[in-house]
Amino acid sequence: MAQYVFYWLRLFQVSLSILPFPCRKHPIVLPHNVVADWPEIKEADVREYWNHLAQRKSPLANISPEKNHIPLWLWGDECEFRENGEEIMLIAFGCAIDPRKNSTECCFPLCLCRTETYIVLMYSKFCISLTHAFLDSRVES
Repeated sequence: MAQYVFYWLRLFQVSLSILPFPCRKHPIVLPHNVVADWPEIKEADVREYWNHLAQRKSPLANISPEKNHIPLWLWGDECEFRENGEEIMLIAFGCAIDPRKNSTECCFPLCLCRTETYIVLMYSKFCISLTHAFLDSRVES
């Protein structure tokens, strides 16, 4: 199912997936449907990122000993949306070395969820989707 999704100030068409939960169906945007719109990420930029972390003795530098993994981020932020204290969480993702500096272009909201129960299921779907997205080798030399 194709839907138009409003990413902050940008509008483009992506496939919208529906996750069947016990109480209702939940729409989400899977990351592999968004990365096609990204600018190319150069291998030199990926290596520079990991070298920078290693030089600063960051424990994160050990994640990619070969310095060839594209550094992605997955972020969630919640807020109260009802007077009774119910919370809603926005889950977004992006790339730490995205050359675009405007957050309206490089921060991609994926879904909203109301309870912690669904976060584990959504997180696993996002991880599978990200793996799928980068199997086609989006890094150019």
